[in-house]
Amino acid sequence: MRCVKFVPALAVLLLSACSFEQGDGYKVGLETVELSIDSTGELISSDSIKIGPPFIKHTWRYKITYMASEGAEVKEGDRILAYDGQEQMRKLQKSNSTLQAEKKKLESENLVSEKAAQDLKLSLSETRMQLKKARRKASQDGDYAAKLDVKRLIVDLKIAEQKLLLEQSRLESKKAESLMQRKITESEIARLSAEVQAHQHALKSLDVTAKKSGVVVYLKDFEGNKFAVGDSVFMSQNVLEIPNLDKMQVKTTIQEHHFSHLELGKEVQVRLDALPDKVFKGRLLQLGKIVRMKAHDDPSMVYDALVELEETDPNIMRPGMAVRLNIVQQKLDDVAAIPKRFVKYEDKQAYVDVQGWFGRHRQDINIAGFLEDRVVVDQGLEGGERLL
Repeated sequence: MRCVKFVPALAVLLLSACSFEQGDGYKVGLETVELSIDSTGELISSDSIKIGPPFIKHTWRYKITYMASEGAEVKEGDRILAYDGQEQMRKLQKSNSTLQAEKKKLESENLVSEKAAQDLKLSLSETRMQLKKARRKASQDGDYAAKLDVKRLIVDLKIAEQKLLLEQSRLESKKAESLMQRKITESEIARLSAEVQAHQHALKSLDVTAKKSGVVVYLKDFEGNKFAVGDSVFMSQNVLEIPNLDKMQVKTTIQEHHFSHLELGKEVQVRLDALPDKVFKGRLLQLGKIVRMKAHDDPSMVYDALVELEETDPNIMRPGMAVRLNIVQQKLDDVAAIPKRFVKYEDKQAYVDVQGWFGRHRQDINIAGFLEDRVVVDQGLEGGERLL
């Protein structure tokens, strides 16, 4: 009698289990899973020439007046960038005008100096003549000397001698003064000449040419906008870039809580936002040493990282292009990747409800990682088990 009652009950239980397998349950399957860290970044070139304003003394801002078309192929020496030169032209004209005035001043000073020297030489000659006459008269003796008052002649002789010394001193002083003034003016002319040359060089440097052949790529300002004609830039800002498209890297960031799970050389899968179906392989090349805030509007803490691409496509890739990355953390064999909705927690212990022959039971599990909406379990589940 008891056996007759038991068989229908068992049948009901089996039917219930069978119908559940066709409902909301999940059958566990074991597989090989790659745990990866998702991130975003942008392409850069490891061999690139970045071009910004030239260094010009006392100039901090430059207005862009010309930019070669982005994506244009240029050759070495081609004009690729230009800045407004009105201020430099004004400075050049002012310095050149002052230089010409100083040159005329030097010519005038030389003429005046020569005339003054001639006048002093003439005066000196007259004084010497007077001194010669005074000495001749003072040397007379006899009645003639007495009549002419020898004492007066001796005084005149002394006066003539002093006047000669004075004229000689004036002449030497004038020569020294003229020489000093000429040196001052010549020094000012040299300074102004160098200033004019500097302004000429500065004016020429505002027209920028390519230092090597390549493709022109526009860079971005502090707000993330690409530079354009009419923009004003600071002397330290780079405006254009001519990259080597065969040597591309990815600049990215790693969330702080993922950093300890990574090491250099990890495999990275890179997808361009502009070409999401194609995967480019790479390796983790550098990991930053300092944690920082990601952005002023994003307080999450990140580390900077650099990915070296093992394969590139110069026809498609350009610096600044947005990319998405999957950094392979580890590969796990014979693990279960189950939907998150089946995982429960109690006292920080993860568990699932498993369907058994006689009903459901709790099964503790160990979570190895996460895959989007799935949880990777490496302990606690067997293939073929049914989750409730």
